[in-house]
Amino acid sequence: MSNIEVKVILGDQSPWTGGWLRMQAVANVGLHHLHLVQDADAPWKQNGVPVVSTKHGWADYWSLSSKNPWTPSIRGTEINNVRSFYKAPSGLSYLAGPNTSQTIHSERHNPHIAGLMKDLLIREANWARTVGKALGMEVEANYRADQWTNALQKCQTLDDIYHTIGQTHGVDRTQGSIDFFSINPPLLVDQLGKQCYWSIDKFGHRYEHSQHSDGVIVPKGQVLILELCAKGFVLAYTGLGYLDKQVELRNRRVPGLQLNLLQISFAWSLFPEPVSELVNGFAQKKATQNENVDISTEDVGRIQTYWEGRPTSISNSILGGDLNPSFNYQAL
Repeated sequence: MSNIEVKVILGDQSPWTGGWLRMQAVANVGLHHLHLVQDADAPWKQNGVPVVSTKHGWADYWSLSSKNPWTPSIRGTEINNVRSFYKAPSGLSYLAGPNTSQTIHSERHNPHIAGLMKDLLIREANWARTVGKALGMEVEANYRADQWTNALQKCQTLDDIYHTIGQTHGVDRTQGSIDFFSINPPLLVDQLGKQCYWSIDKFGHRYEHSQHSDGVIVPKGQVLILELCAKGFVLAYTGLGYLDKQVELRNRRVPGLQLNLLQISFAWSLFPEPVSELVNGFAQKKATQNENVDISTEDVGRIQTYWEGRPTSISNSILGGDLNPSFNYQAL
């Protein structure tokens, strides 16, 4: 895969949870690339509650969110006594709220949404501070966490948050998917059907394209990969849980379309290993109280492996370490 031939595209609603690190990995090997904020998505998980708020725990879907690397809490595995000892957050926190036509784009200047998101990111920085102390780098971690906290406190809008974190990756101005598709209209509407697309009005609100023909046409997530590959991009990702459905849809509707994919994996290394060190610190404290600790080594390994592959912008900035990115190109 020649870097002259390829233009890689990446996209996330919350690129601070790993998307900008993927972008940096692509840039570091000399591949031309474009990163889009998926701002046609709803800003929060729509679960019917009347007020937008923060939720902590694992869900089947999320939009604006934060992750807390090295916490002993991942999907399906949790070491409760260690988590309680350190007052550790859940591995995932996200915004949840009512069903809505609003999008990340329409709410980019909403101070309430920005405030909720800012609090989650400061929470991540403070957890990274705790991890840094366990790793024997308390002074450095406190200094960097304070820098992030001070910078995030000044943010008044989502745009401010995108800019504050993005500039640490060399991103001066984010581009959203709505702006992108306003300049580069979708190519597959006739083949895939209007029901697979949104219409975005001048306020940034989204409506079914099959019912509202005016506005910017943006593909829904279920066909986004197909549209981007139809434009000649290579889609970079870490995990695509719905890839099989995209391939099945491609086979039915646009069988001649090749899907060019670049999976980027990380093996974030820190010494000592953070999860083991958190467990050891807990065990040592209990030993001074003449209490035995029985913790599954399989659970420790499972949590350690998960976070090695899921670095975030803020936590990596505070804790350092080598991300060791690797690349796997596929043409389907």
